Amino acid sequence: MRRRSLFPWLATLLMSLMAACSRPATAPGPESDSGTDAFAREAAREYADADYYKPADDTTPDESRRMAPLLLLERLPDRSPDRLAGREASGDSSAPNDPPVVYEGRSVALLRAGAMQQLTHVWRVQRPDAPPRETWRGVRVTLDSRGRPAIWEVLDERRPALLFVSRSLEDAAAETHGRPLSRQRFSIERDRSSTLVVRVLDDGPEPMGPWVYLAAETSHIGTVLCRCMPSQFSNASQTYWYRLAPLEELLAARGIDRPTALTGTDPSRDEPSWLERALRLPPRF
Repeated sequence: MRRRSLFPWLATLLMSLMAACSRPATAPGPESDSGTDAFAREAAREYADADYYKPADDTTPDESRRMAPLLLLERLPDRSPDRLAGREASGDSSAPNDPPVVYEGRSVALLRAGAMQQLTHVWRVQRPDAPPRETWRGVRVTLDSRGRPAIWEVLDERRPALLFVSRSLEDAAAETHGRPLSRQRFSIERDRSSTLVVRVLDDGPEPMGPWVYLAAETSHIGTVLCRCMPSQFSNASQTYWYRLAPLEELLAARGIDRPTALTGTDPSRDEPSWLERALRLPPRF
């Protein structure tokens, strides 16, 4: 009996192994990546398609409209889009046809630099799951002594706390504290494992609200941008106008006293001095 050669079998096996090794690995998302660079990658990601939400011109005072966020909700071709929910009444969910609403509130941060004004905007995202789910998201902006945005806090349930800071604030922190600490990326950072500065934003020519990008897969805020910075989306499929409503009204209807209770954010971040502990802030800004 003739012995069959092993060479064809070995060649087939080697070709299979080489093909498997050449396949690109699936990139982990921000929540599954053990490194903080995943948040920076998400913040730099371009959206191919998104729905655009902006404050209604006919019902929004000029000052509120100027400081309100411009929201971009990413759209994916294989799923129904997320939607911005309407107004709540006595804690009940809004009707499907209610106009979208963003809730606006004010607070004060007590810092070494002084008492800094803060603007908080929160909103509900209606997700196309079965049954539909509603998710609260928000951004809190701390203004500097000139009334310009200096710190943008992402309000959601993720850890570490995700922040964006202005270029002028990072430069002031570098002048005060010098180079970034070991294992930190920016001079203003104290400990990236608990408070992560995702990126530094350009200073706008005047005070203005941010662009806020929300990723379709998670409804998480992927990035925050100054309106003066280049956009990171290719196409706006739909444009919607939202109405601003008092945050105090929503909190009273829900029987709570802080917006972070809606977004699942660590309650310690509501303490007026939290930013002073979380960041290496300059003595004046």
